[in-house]
Amino acid sequence: MTTAPPSRIRLMMTGAIGNIIEYYDFALFGYLATIIGANFFPSDNPSVSIVAAFGAFAVGAIMRPVGAVIFGHIGDAMSRKAVLLLSILMMAIPTALLSILPTFAQAGVYAPVLLVVLRMVQGLSVGGEFSGSIVYVNESAAPKNKGLMTAVSTAGGLVGILLGGFVCYLTTSILGDAVMQSWGWRIPFALSVIISVTGVFLRRGLSDSYHPPIEETEFPVLRLWRLHRGTLFAAFGSILAGTVFFYTLAVYTVTWLSEQAGLSTEASLEINTTSMLAAVFLFIGAGMLADRWGAIRVMRAGLILSILAALPIYFGMSSGNHWFDLGSEIVLFAILGLIIIPTYIALVDIFPASVRSTGLALSVNIAEGVVGGSMPAILQFTVMQTGWILVPPLAILIGSTLTLLVISTTATWRRLAAA
Repeated sequence: MTTAPPSRIRLMMTGAIGNIIEYYDFALFGYLATIIGANFFPSDNPSVSIVAAFGAFAVGAIMRPVGAVIFGHIGDAMSRKAVLLLSILMMAIPTALLSILPTFAQAGVYAPVLLVVLRMVQGLSVGGEFSGSIVYVNESAAPKNKGLMTAVSTAGGLVGILLGGFVCYLTTSILGDAVMQSWGWRIPFALSVIISVTGVFLRRGLSDSYHPPIEETEFPVLRLWRLHRGTLFAAFGSILAGTVFFYTLAVYTVTWLSEQAGLSTEASLEINTTSMLAAVFLFIGAGMLADRWGAIRVMRAGLILSILAALPIYFGMSSGNHWFDLGSEIVLFAILGLIIIPTYIALVDIFPASVRSTGLALSVNIAEGVVGGSMPAILQFTVMQTGWILVPPLAILIGSTLTLLVISTTATWRRLAAA
């Protein structure tokens, strides 16, 4: 039985829903780290429990490149649709199981072991979800709408973070700290089932966007390395700017505003949350600009703007003026959107269809896992050692400069620009 191509609305929701679940879980682990640490890694020192909880979270990040190979193979050798269905199930089921997982007090050492196993499964799925959705959306969308579709899929991650924060705030406000510590922390994880069921329903009736040649027998990852190694390196270099920028702005800047600009933690979180809400719409606007003016042109403009603006904007933010810092973060998110949205559009085009899922999954997940995952720690360590508060914008400047060099000088990107 054949299925019709998805409508524009369904295609947007299909791409966004998996990223909402992924980053919803990401946000829950961050907001509930103290409670998870106390329930699964009890210690006389609360800091040890928190570190252990983040260690369990890090296990998921380590599994991402493995998931990229697995899901890349499924997407290139079997079916793009299969990637979307399997990845959302492998994210949704472990997140839901966390809501009924026994704690250390109930199951002893088995509790943290089970938690780590669930995180490993989630890490595998994350290795295929974002790249899989970007590939499917771009292959299925009309050429004039690729930017918009990519932007909605990417903005789904921001929606997930905001939703996770809101649910944690709401449940804590209603139940209180004591109940949250005891059992209330399970509710946010259980609520993920609602999003997950919606995602499976949206994706199960999709048509496939790619049908691999029957005569092709070589593993996609081997074919990618043998024939398109240079393209893979060029892809990694092009993702570098957006990865550094996102983790610096969305993750580390909250800490930076508190420690270096003198704002309270509450004020820093308020600025971050408000600017991230604005970024949902700014990213969509960036996608529409890419549809109108071309992905590479918009990407190059975003990179140049980040190189010119990062240092002076962060310098101004160091004054600690609440409204100036809020406006500055919104401007930075707007520039970030001009970089990452067209990057993902272009990355789908630089890889041939036969290795597209594998190429995009590997380049994205290596960049996110190796560079993105370590950025907050690197930035904090460098600021502490040097005492120079403008390390974050310097990192953005370096990342953007390197990516601008990659898209301006490599043969892969020159061919795409000339196409």
